[in-house]
Amino acid sequence: MTLKERAHQLIDAMPDDSPSLHEICENLALRNAIQEGLDDVAAGRVYPAEQVLAELKQRWAKRRSKSS
Repeated sequence: MTLKERAHQLIDAMPDDSPSLHEICENLALRNAIQEGLDDVAAGRVYPAEQVLAELKQRWAKRRSKSS
């Protein structure tokens, strides 16, 4: 589903006392990010949690050594 289709779907589902334009944009951005994540999972574009944690620890160690 395209971003334009998602926007239409979101707006069509809103009640008559709908939120502000800012809230609509935030909601659309959140839903789009979630859908992109789900699409990544479906396409196999994922990393094991252990790999992510190891990379974060490595980056954190480098930052700490630079600030010392």
